[in-house]
Amino acid sequence: MAIARQQVISKGYLSTSVEEIAAGAGLSKGAVYFYFKSKANLLLALIDEAERLIVDPAVAAVAEKKGSARDQLVAFLHAQSRAGQQHAEWMMLIILMSVELHGKGGAAEQRLVAINDRVKATISDIVEAGMREGTFTSDVSVRELVTVIFAVNQGCFLEWYRYGADLDGHALVRALRTTVLRGVLA
Repeated sequence: MAIARQQVISKGYLSTSVEEIAAGAGLSKGAVYFYFKSKANLLLALIDEAERLIVDPAVAAVAEKKGSARDQLVAFLHAQSRAGQQHAEWMMLIILMSVELHGKGGAAEQRLVAINDRVKATISDIVEAGMREGTFTSDVSVRELVTVIFAVNQGCFLEWYRYGADLDGHALVRALRTTVLRGVLA
C-alpha cells in the first residue's frame, strides 16, 4: 500500500494506473486486483488507513480531554500535529484526494466527505461549547469559525509537507495554536 499511497499523492489518483502501482510494488497487475478487486477499492483501503492514523487520534484526544473548550481545541490541534508529523503522507492523502475527487461522485468521494464531516463535527462541538462558555468569540457563526479552523489546520500541513525541511515543526504548531486561539477567543 505504501507504493500506491506514494503514487496517488505524487501523481493523483486519476493519473495513477494499477499497472504503475503493481510495477512499483513488484507485483503483477493481477495480484493487485486479487487483493483489492479494483483501483477504487485500493483507494478506499488507503482512505480507511488514513482515517485510522490521522483522524481517529484527534477525535479520541478531544473525547479524552476534560476541561474547557479551549483545552479541547488545543488537544485536537496537538493530536493532529502529532499524527501529521508521524504520518505526513497519510495526511496528504486525505487532503489531496478531497480536492482531486471533489464533485466526481463515487464511494471514495463519499468516504472523504464523511471523514472531513467527522473532523468538522468534532471542531463544531468544541466551538459551540466554547461559545456557551464565553471562551470563544460569538462574532462569527459556528460554521464559518469551524471552516476557518479546519482550513488553517490543513493549510499548515500542506506547507509543512512541501517545505518541512525549512520549517521547525514545533514552531509551526505553536504558531498554528496561537493564531487559531487568538482568533477564536472572546
